[in-house]
Amino acid sequence: MTNIVLFPRGQLTVKDARRLEKHGIVAVEVDDPSKVIVTMPSSSLLSPDDLMMSAMHGMSGDYSTAEHSKFFSELHRRLKAAETKRAQPAPESDA
Repeated sequence: MTNIVLFPRGQLTVKDARRLEKHGIVAVEVDDPSKVIVTMPSSSLLSPDDLMMSAMHGMSGDYSTAEHSKFFSELHRRLKAAETKRAQPAPESDA
């Protein structure tokens, strides 16, 4: 999910907005921040605890099922991708 930050109009320079964008933050300028309605584009139906309990339940069964195999293959893929992403150096600062 992209981080979006609201700023009063005229507060940001073009350079500031580019720097924020480079780090995955979308800067939006508004005339009156007090009138902005914040909405969540989507909300999770399950909490992290629900997902963890489901995973633990799935681990305590027959490991030979196709569903079990698909779940753990995808979990492993996502963990490796997250590990690789965290191992990458942070982007250089414009400062």
